[in-house]
Amino acid sequence: MRIPVIAGNWKLFKKTAAAVRLVQELSPLVADARGVEIVLAPSFTVLGPVRSLLNDSPISIAGQDCFWEDEGAYTGEVSPGMLVDAGCSHVIIGHSERRHFFCETDETVNKKIRAAIRAGLSCACSPMSLSGQSEPVKQQRTSRHRRLTPSFDDSWQNIFLAPSRTACEYFMVAV
Repeated sequence: MRIPVIAGNWKLFKKTAAAVRLVQELSPLVADARGVEIVLAPSFTVLGPVRSLLNDSPISIAGQDCFWEDEGAYTGEVSPGMLVDAGCSHVIIGHSERRHFFCETDETVNKKIRAAIRAGLSCACSPMSLSGQSEPVKQQRTSRHRRLTPSFDDSWQNIFLAPSRTACEYFMVAV
């Protein structure tokens, strides 16, 4: 049976002091959590300080995005390897906000998924905005997105769709 994942995406919130306070308050509340995976996705600038507080914690860390190249002249981008180096075990890819504001496409999301899997990251992915669509349309689009990422059959065996009630989006999670 799959272990449920509870994740919190901090988006563009929490500078260092506020992030540290939140983790210090949250950690004791989930210290004895069993049967669930807890993941926090703080902004890139606080990954280090947050990670340093979680050494003996059941909480995992996720990057909020990544680039598909390992390194190069890509100003402002973060590679999957950099996320792993910062202590991340997960990454969010293809969020609808990134598609809307940064014009991400299925092709760029696909490149990011491949790079993240190569780096050993688990991926929380939103292949497209599915809110307000019928279940058959959701299944058809999810199948299309799965076909975009061939040759990762072992990773795809562990993918499930889970609705986010607050964002009305669906996420695929490869763990």
